[in-house]
Amino acid sequence: MRLRSLFALSLVLPFAAFAQAEPPADFFDTFNRLSILVDQEELSPMDFARGSMLASQFFSVGAPGLPKAQSWFSTAPTRGRASMSGMFLAIHGKQEHLDAVQRELETNRTKREWLYELVGTAENFNIAMENGETWKPLMRALPSTAGCRALALSCMQSRDALVRRTGLYWGYWFATPSYWAAAEKIRSGDPDPLARRMAEYLAHSEKKAAASQ
Repeated sequence: MRLRSLFALSLVLPFAAFAQAEPPADFFDTFNRLSILVDQEELSPMDFARGSMLASQFFSVGAPGLPKAQSWFSTAPTRGRASMSGMFLAIHGKQEHLDAVQRELETNRTKREWLYELVGTAENFNIAMENGETWKPLMRALPSTAGCRALALSCMQSRDALVRRTGLYWGYWFATPSYWAAAEKIRSGDPDPLARRMAEYLAHSEKKAAASQ
């Protein structure tokens, strides 16, 4: 699941700058096919190629697709649909859309179960980081990540510990000085012990990576 989440990010961000006048007739079909691909356990080079094509079609719709994407996110029955529609909202949406995504993460039981699988325990987080290292160079090179960074920072300020951990994890792949300032606040004073340990681990990992360059 962790690799799938990062795979989703690697697909969608390069296509955020291209917008159409209105959603095409096959908007849902493209969304559904891309979501199914993201949910696959194993991803081959052919999957990446197919996913890039689908993502190009889906995310090129731009702002006109926001109402449908918001509806799909709120009713998403699978991780793939939630991640694709949520990413669409982060890339193309305004603050109201980011707020809606965060509220869902804080209150929707199914989505919270998915978040728990990502950062609910130290073991889950460690697995997510091990898997995610494969994608780290690609994440740092992607353009148009402003909405994703904003959502991560907002989640890091949530009153909900699970959502704060999620923002901490997501934001790491797009880390900027603003992210590290927020991460330091979590490390030094968050009431959640696991969030503090995660922030400490991420800061250590960043220093280790910087020293090796």
